[in-house]
This record gives sequence, C-alpha cells and structure tokens, in this order.
Amino acid sequence: MCGVQVTSGHSLLDVDDAELSLECEHHIGEPVRFYCDTCDVCVCVLCTYRGQPHSDDHDVLSFNDAVAVHQAPLTTLLSQCRQRLYDTRARHDAVVKYDLLIRKVRVLIAAVIVDQCN
Repeated sequence: MCGVQVTSGHSLLDVDDAELSLECEHHIGEPVRFYCDTCDVCVCVLCTYRGQPHSDDHDVLSFNDAVAVHQAPLTTLLSQCRQRLYDTRARHDAVVKYDLLIRKVRVLIAAVIVDQCN
C-alpha cells in the first residue's frame, strides 16, 4: 500500500458550491435548499409542499437557520471529541511506553535466569 493516498477514493466538494451540488433523495434532479430538523436531512423545495415527506408537522429550516441552530452544539461536540482524542492518544502512548518497558524487563529476567543456570 505504499504510495497510495488515503483520500484517493474520496470526493471533494467546493464549500461554496456544495449546496448546489447536493441532490434531493426524494426528487431526482432537485437541489437541496433546506434542512428538515425533524428528520435531520437536507431537503429540496418540493419536499416542503403539503403532502410531501417533509411538510406539515416537520420543522423545515433554511440552511442559514439550521447552521445558527446547530453550530454551537456541534462546536461543543467537536471540542469534546478533540479532548477525547487527545486523552486516547496519551493513553495509547502510555501503553506503548509500558509495553516496551515490560519487554526490556523480560529480556533482563531471561538473562538473569540464563546466568544463574550456567
């Protein structure tokens, strides 16, 4: 696997054009313009019409309103994830350190046993 980019199978979207690039899962060819807060999905304008999947009792927001509603909680979650990642890496580093120490002690113990047997 040497020389293979980890991201070789990923698709990239221009953040400025991402809204225009996303297609509605219910209405083929329709770009998503809204966010259904009830279902946690992006929807097109057709989905918001009465009788459609995300109308009536669904809380449909513009992207800007959805960002305003969800940005703070997502930022908090991201911060918590980063802290957990930092803590996990520190614990991993400690495990690796003690594993190496245990291996060295085993070698020393084996050497002492060999010396005493000779």
